[in-house]
Amino acid sequence: VQVATLIRNVTPGTQTYQKIYAQASEFAGKNLTKADFDAAVTEQNLEKKTASLRENDRRVSNLDNSRSLVRAAFTSKVNTVIQDIQGSTIFDFGDNFVIATLVSATEEGIASFESVKARVELAVLKEKKSQFLLEKAKNAMEGKTDLDAIASELGTTVKNATNINFTSFQIPGAGMEPKVAGMVSGSEPDKISKPVVGNNGVFIVKVTSVNNGDTQNVADEKIRLTQNLFSRAASQAYNAYREKANIKDQRSKFY
Repeated sequence: VQVATLIRNVTPGTQTYQKIYAQASEFAGKNLTKADFDAAVTEQNLEKKTASLRENDRRVSNLDNSRSLVRAAFTSKVNTVIQDIQGSTIFDFGDNFVIATLVSATEEGIASFESVKARVELAVLKEKKSQFLLEKAKNAMEGKTDLDAIASELGTTVKNATNINFTSFQIPGAGMEPKVAGMVSGSEPDKISKPVVGNNGVFIVKVTSVNNGDTQNVADEKIRLTQNLFSRAASQAYNAYREKANIKDQRSKFY
């Protein structure tokens, strides 16, 4: 059997390029504010994407060589169409013509309450729910010495997890729970623990068996941890000096 593979690259020609650029120019010329921009996007059923930028970001989303758009965004006013240093509102990145608006800007320093309100509400709701479940778990444990009975009282079931040690971050089936893993490592076998608030819920655990770890590599582990701490100390000392010097990062103005 002989197989021939034919490959033909399809690229836009000059006429196609000019046609699309003309459409982009018309859009940019008619929509100079965010309100007009949003209305035109909806009316013309165009694709609109959002991106959060930091001053030293090298690109916007998946747009290649889009550093110029980042720099332009940090010199633009909120609710206006972003312009490059020549005053053009059309950015050409490879196969993409991009027209962008600046939706909001966050000043350096303490964030306003409105900007973090949603995150604060979520954190408070999570904390209140955790406290509610913690009290519910404590009440369910009163007078009981069987984990299955406690689980039944709480309307749940007992789940098994294996190979948990002091360095574990995850609990199988529960996600990232370093606090729970630490409690498991310090618990005595066959004793039901007090309820503990984790990242994803409230947990009651019972250690069913313990395997003593290999102690032969303790010396090597001590050396590794010591070296790691020395490295962290050097890095943190450097960062402390840098913060104390109050250095202003202005690289974004030149690169």
